[in-house]
Amino acid sequence: TSDTFTTQIPELPATAVFHFDADDLTTLFKEIAGSTAVTTSGDTVGKWTDKSGNAIHIVAPADTAVRPLYDLTSGVHSVVGNATNSTALSGTTIPAMWQAGSWTIVLAIKANPATAAILVSEGDSASNNTIASYIRSNGTTASSAGYSFIRANDGATNLTDPTVVLKTGVFDNNYRVFIVSDDGTGLTTWLDGVKTAKITSGYNRGGGSITVNRFSMFARLRTTFDSYFTGQIQHVSGFARALSDADAQQATTYAALKQGRTL
Repeated sequence: TSDTFTTQIPELPATAVFHFDADDLTTLFKEIAGSTAVTTSGDTVGKWTDKSGNAIHIVAPADTAVRPLYDLTSGVHSVVGNATNSTALSGTTIPAMWQAGSWTIVLAIKANPATAAILVSEGDSASNNTIASYIRSNGTTASSAGYSFIRANDGATNLTDPTVVLKTGVFDNNYRVFIVSDDGTGLTTWLDGVKTAKITSGYNRGGGSITVNRFSMFARLRTTFDSYFTGQIQHVSGFARALSDADAQQATTYAALKQGRTL
């Protein structure tokens, strides 16, 4: 007799609205134009293309030192942002996460940002009033994730409270898988597969509306860039829905493998 064994390759949950993997070199390019592929650790990243099929591609502000770098260390592939060099990636095709009514962002990261630095954000090119900063370090303790900062178009009404600590120990310069999920009433997190109860303090979704037309990573982009974030991304994906516990576990397993870990 003979036995047949099947290996199942982990996948993300369905319906991602954006999906970036640093280990997929077919999605990384040295220049903004996307004409020269990244091949070697230390190469600049001028363009990172979205794998979801929604064409939420992101590019650097210029083909200069403001481009992040590709890094390959001990088998782990990363795109690395450095606040000192004002590195960032952005695009004008947006996921419109807050407007969807619920959303989730999945990250495989290793980061050591300054306080109040912003990793994933949306903004309005016409005004600095509107803020939609989904993944950010806390304003007091840099290693903690701050509550997502959403501010309405009037520039005065906070739809979430940015002073709230969302989760400690996220940006501690170790490999972490971090998931933030908004079900329309508050934010739930998973850190390395461990769930934290939903935090509703300061959540005010009905308090106003936002208008955004820019999507960015490693910084916040409104009329200009600011709040640069230092850290490495191995994976980032977004969903226009809250993930179930089962989906969060599936996403955790997928993201951890990008770091050579099993969770």
